[in-house]
Amino acid sequence: MRKRVVLVDEKIFNRKLIQDLLTTTTNLEIIKAKSSSETVKIAINQRPSLILLSAEMPDMSNRELYATLRQHPSTCNIPIITLTDQNESEKQSEFSSTSYNSLLSKPIGLKALTAKIQPYVDAYRFLAGKKAISI
Repeated sequence: MRKRVVLVDEKIFNRKLIQDLLTTTTNLEIIKAKSSSETVKIAINQRPSLILLSAEMPDMSNRELYATLRQHPSTCNIPIITLTDQNESEKQSEFSSTSYNSLLSKPIGLKALTAKIQPYVDAYRFLAGKKAISI
């Protein structure tokens, strides 16, 4: 069974670009979402190994999304990598009190993307069904 990754970005171009990068170089199943509320539904129903989340979503703040996912038993351990247009250190301090697992700045190179997500996808199978922890 292929591991699932939810790719969340309000911009169609970004979703398509990242999906194309990942599907041509990995064996991951990419599930696209265009909103935070859609992401919650997908995460509960599909139980992905990872969520790649745009830092700026219009319908719900990332803090709200993180809190929602961390409160639900079936989604509390799904790793979240936030994709940001800003300098990683700036976002690091802005999101220091949230429950994301890592930040990745756009534009994203293929090697950087796969190197960043693979450890989370591989580790998730050990975390499923456990209490929420930070990787």
